[in-house]
Amino acid sequence: MTTCKFGGTSLADASRIRKVKAILDADSSRKVLVVSAPGKRDKDDIKVTDLLYRSLEDPSAFSVIRQRFMEMAADLRVEGFDKVLDQAFDDMIREHRPDFSASRGEYLNARLISSFLGFEYLEAADLVNITSFSCPRITVDRPCCIGGFYGRDDSGKITTFSRGGSDITGSIMARATGSQLYENFTDVSGVYEADPRIISEARPIERLTYSQVKRLAQLGAGVFHPAAILPLAGSNMPIRVCNTMRPEDPGTLIEEQGLLFNGFKAIGLASTHEKPEAFGHRDHELYAGLVFEGSMPANLSLKVKELGLEATLTNDSLLIGLSSKADLKKIYDIFF
Repeated sequence: MTTCKFGGTSLADASRIRKVKAILDADSSRKVLVVSAPGKRDKDDIKVTDLLYRSLEDPSAFSVIRQRFMEMAADLRVEGFDKVLDQAFDDMIREHRPDFSASRGEYLNARLISSFLGFEYLEAADLVNITSFSCPRITVDRPCCIGGFYGRDDSGKITTFSRGGSDITGSIMARATGSQLYENFTDVSGVYEADPRIISEARPIERLTYSQVKRLAQLGAGVFHPAAILPLAGSNMPIRVCNTMRPEDPGTLIEEQGLLFNGFKAIGLASTHEKPEAFGHRDHELYAGLVFEGSMPANLSLKVKELGLEATLTNDSLLIGLSSKADLKKIYDIFF
């Protein structure tokens, strides 16, 4: 059995939801579906989650959300969804909390998609503990669908993980259902050596370990949430990060333990505008984090410094301060 999580871009409209259906239909082991809220349909669009935050102070913003879901429901021939939307809005007004409002994007999308697919609907608030990153054991008798990103905390309040937290729900559900594989579908073909929007020649990484993908995510790689590894610790469950639009691509396979490598090997290069805690004293426009296996040869670290860049070596990564994105390309050329 496989647990599949699909991100917001993969579920942005009815045509993409049909694409998801085709992916599920292509493999009968894909029985557990975790969904995000609808994302952007194009670069000028607004994510449903952002509209939900806005609607807390401006209830008229919910009319935009309502119209979008009703268009998808009509296209997918899901009847009676207006009543689901009415109830969600009433609940938001009653609760009047940012976390609760934000959770309604995943809730509504899971209700819509489970109806379209004929899957059993699972309510995340009844199953997922946000505080402990856990869920009771679930027996899957037929394909099921659950909203990501939210659950209840130890006090019983419906609340959310941090942004991108549907990845965490996917891990929790994969473990709770005893799945053999967790597939995380997104809008790129795996975890890349570097941000492909900056480094056009960057390639998907074939294999990573749990610790490596967590470190890359901590350093700025946005494909996989750094906390999504926690629920799977000790499970030896493989994770495959893959592309909804190109499901035939091999993607990136993430395993708890990788092959031991003798020497030095650059794994991935993440970038962020947030200063890493272990970095030096000066502030920079951009920071890069090189994650590697083995012992880094001194001459490679020196090459970075010869470029006039500040670098700090940690146990598993080299942190580098950059003045521009052009510097990131120079670092990529040295190590890849």
